[in-house]
Amino acid sequence: MSGMVWVGVDWVCVRVVVVDCVRCVVDSVVSVGGGSTTGLGKALASRTGMPHLVLPTTYAGSEVTPLLGETAHGEKVTRTGPEILPEVVVYDV
Repeated sequence: MSGMVWVGVDWVCVRVVVVDCVRCVVDSVVSVGGGSTTGLGKALASRTGMPHLVLPTTYAGSEVTPLLGETAHGEKVTRTGPEILPEVVVYDV
């Protein structure tokens, strides 16, 4: 997975990364960046049950909501649930 860059949250990309997480025995998700990075982390953590730490570099508010917007088959889909809310968010002000 090293060196991979994901733009947006696409369900196909999420499936690939989930498989890599299982194969590499990953035990947590850390998101450093803006909205797309946070969204991908939320998608991974919600599907794997791993804890999610977010270090946002912008403030959009997504990092503190239980909402997730994804693209599935070319269509935007919104999900909500407590499993989507990250466990920890760290702001550098």
